[in-house]
Amino acid sequence: MALPQLSDALQSQRDFTLSSSPSALTINQGSTATATVTVASLNGFDMATGLTTTVSLAGNGWILARLASNILTPSSGAKTDTTLSVMALQGTPIGGYQVTISSSGGTKSHSITVAVTVAAADFTITPQPSSIRVGQNSYNTTNLILASQGGFSGNVSLTVTAPLASMGVAGGPSPVYLAIGGAATSTLAVQASPLTSIGTYSVTITGTAGALIHSTIIQVIVTNSSIVFTGRESLNLENYAFSSNTNATLYIRNTGTTTVTTASYYVKDSSGNQWVLTSWTGPSIIPNALGTAGIAIGSSCGSCVYSGSSGAFTQFTAGYSYTITIVTSRNNQFTFTIVR
Repeated sequence: MALPQLSDALQSQRDFTLSSSPSALTINQGSTATATVTVASLNGFDMATGLTTTVSLAGNGWILARLASNILTPSSGAKTDTTLSVMALQGTPIGGYQVTISSSGGTKSHSITVAVTVAAADFTITPQPSSIRVGQNSYNTTNLILASQGGFSGNVSLTVTAPLASMGVAGGPSPVYLAIGGAATSTLAVQASPLTSIGTYSVTITGTAGALIHSTIIQVIVTNSSIVFTGRESLNLENYAFSSNTNATLYIRNTGTTTVTTASYYVKDSSGNQWVLTSWTGPSIIPNALGTAGIAIGSSCGSCVYSGSSGAFTQFTAGYSYTITIVTSRNNQFTFTIVR
């Protein structure tokens, strides 16, 4: 008995879609980025689908593209995924490239293009804290955290520019050596003489590595010499968790030499939208102890003040990063990054 065959019309209707999420990748030199490639069934399509990758001519020898699986078979009416890994070798010229994914299943074939942007090897400088309070005829310190990006390695030389002759700056080490993907710390001390006027000043720190130059600013608040603070404030984020879309918990270690009393916090998204709680009953953390800080935004924080685009930042969204700045009772600031 002959088996029934699908009509040509039905065969022609069976198809699939090919997509990538995201459809564009930014990669630092010497790094790898990934995307999810999806084959989705249309009109009952359920056949094995072969996948291949091709790198644009300019990326040959520099950009490597690999699929975790080269054959995907979706069930009828369903979809199936694989991972695309794209690597930019160390020294890849900065610029734009394309990775084309071609697919074929049954009588159907489709292709898509993933745009790849290669960024330069670089480094960052982050002061921790970014604001310190210094009494006249006294000093305070902050840490400068340098980090490698995009496969950067080498020495970074640091220079400091003070706004007044009566304000002294010192520290080290400099230069600071960074290994690929690594980080290092240098210490900066700022001293106000008895002649330094009370007020707020900016101290500029510049890091130089060949043609790469980056600067950051430390806010220095000079107070009356009769106001004396003892010990050094320093906080380190050890872990964090989200209990809801509007609540995060930070686990913070006091790595300084004095008790830190937290007073306010700022939560900012990547677009600059921000929630602020200026009257915060945060934790007081003794030296070497681990404190728990509850950070609320949106509907969970009735006392918070929002600034930015209306409705743009109402909750913590999966896959996005946020910066949280905690301000202490001494007005020192500590900034941490969390990812939902």
